[in-house]
Amino acid sequence: MSLKVLIVDDSAMSRKINRRALPQEWDVSISEAANGREALEAYRAGKAELMFLDLTMPEMDGFEVLATLQREGLDCFVIVISADVQPQAQERAKKLGAMAFIKKPVDPREVARILREYGIFDDRDLSPSSDSTQGDSRTGNKSSKQSKDPASFTEEQQDALREMTNVAMGQAGASLAAMLDHYVNLSTPTTRVVSSQQLADAVQAMLAEPQEPVAAVRQAFYSQVRGEAIIIYDQKGCRSLADLLGHEGEIGRATERELLLDVANLLVGAVINGLGEQIGESFNLSAPAMMARSMPVEKLLHGDRMEWHHALLVEVHFGLEQRDFQCHMVILMPEESILGIRKFLENLLEGMA
Repeated sequence: MSLKVLIVDDSAMSRKINRRALPQEWDVSISEAANGREALEAYRAGKAELMFLDLTMPEMDGFEVLATLQREGLDCFVIVISADVQPQAQERAKKLGAMAFIKKPVDPREVARILREYGIFDDRDLSPSSDSTQGDSRTGNKSSKQSKDPASFTEEQQDALREMTNVAMGQAGASLAAMLDHYVNLSTPTTRVVSSQQLADAVQAMLAEPQEPVAAVRQAFYSQVRGEAIIIYDQKGCRSLADLLGHEGEIGRATERELLLDVANLLVGAVINGLGEQIGESFNLSAPAMMARSMPVEKLLHGDRMEWHHALLVEVHFGLEQRDFQCHMVILMPEESILGIRKFLENLLEGMA
């Protein structure tokens, strides 16, 4: 009888990759869920004896799914597959009942090793007549339709870009957690193409207090694809950062500047190099530079200050549990870089079709 497997991830591309990571010809029936609520619904419908679970998802994340399974005494083997590679995330997931943790991008050999280790799979489970893609499928066989607008992305391309950013974001989160000795909350990345006149409104919509002044650090990156990353700190985040790094009382402007630049350099380097590894680019990074110390976002990112008409906007949020610190990373890639990113995504998705 086929083993019922549930793959849970908000990214369609990631769900497809996880499917392909399973042993070939394994006699399984696969279902999929795009968030934690769908995962619990599928489990309660009898579709999950084994669950591959992402942690960072909208609506209900993987930690909440694990806590619900544990609280309600539900019986299911859970293997976490996540870009959140912080040691605290792995420890927390296992305390909540996950039997193993695999970092993204997933390695099929690691999946097979864990399945064998826990006695879930061995060569006797292979079925020449089985189809490991049977069952409910949210990804289907959709083709990657090309956008007619050269400055836009298809839904599939945006999904792929978000997942790539998610992997890079996880590396940055782990670096920040090590620096601050605190667990870093990671959000689902957002992507969109904006005009220079839309940029300030788009970034303000991401902030908890959009009218408050912010501090900002800018760092450029360049190769065949170029752009810049801007780290935005609110005023509470600036004060919390000094406290987290052991500075007591008031700090001077020079010390504050050094702290903001150091954290920005760490985050930008991890995310941009993480993206570069995935698209086969080796990026050069400029030195980080202060963009503003206390300035409204509307003025900081006013359209007249931008040197492009349209840009790809990628946003990532970092926050700390139990501490009043948060910052946003805004990655901007202008028109000519959009074409290069689109071409890579087209080739990637065609190779997965």
